[in-house]
Amino acid sequence: MSTRFRILFLVLPALLTALSARAQSPKCEPFLMQDTQLPVYPPIARAAHMSATIRFTIEIPEQGEAKLTFLDGPSKGVWQMLVGSARDYLTARKYGWMEGKQPKPCTYTASVEFRQVGKEIAAPNNYLRVTVEDAMHTIVEVRPTVPTVNY
Repeated sequence: MSTRFRILFLVLPALLTALSARAQSPKCEPFLMQDTQLPVYPPIARAAHMSATIRFTIEIPEQGEAKLTFLDGPSKGVWQMLVGSARDYLTARKYGWMEGKQPKPCTYTASVEFRQVGKEIAAPNNYLRVTVEDAMHTIVEVRPTVPTVNY
C-alpha cells in the first residue's frame, strides 16, 4: 500500500469526526425561570392511558425567545399530541439571569414526563398533578378514570 493511501486512511477518519462534531453551547449557569402555564395532559391521551417522557434541547439566547428542538421520545402518530403539549408548556417559559450576572447563551435538556398513577376512579374525582422538579424535569400525573356509559 502506498504512503498516500496510508495517510488518507489515517487522516480521513479524523477529518470526518472533526466535521461531524457540532459546537456545543456552554452549560447554563444558574438562571431564573418562570413557568407561565401548566402542561396539559390531552384528554384523548388520558383516555387511552398514554404515558411517555418527551425531551427537548432548549437554547437560551442572551435576549429573545428560547429555541426548542425535539430530542427524543415517542413522536409518531397519536403521540404528537403529547409532544405538542410538552412543546407548548416549555415554549411558554420565561428566562432571566441572577442579578449582577451577565447573560450568556446556553443550552440545556428538558423533559416532560406524562404518566398515570393510582387505580381508576369514577369521574369527576379525577385529579391532575404537575411537579416541576427543576428546570430540566417536569412530571405530569393524572389518575385514570373509569369509563362511563351515557344512555
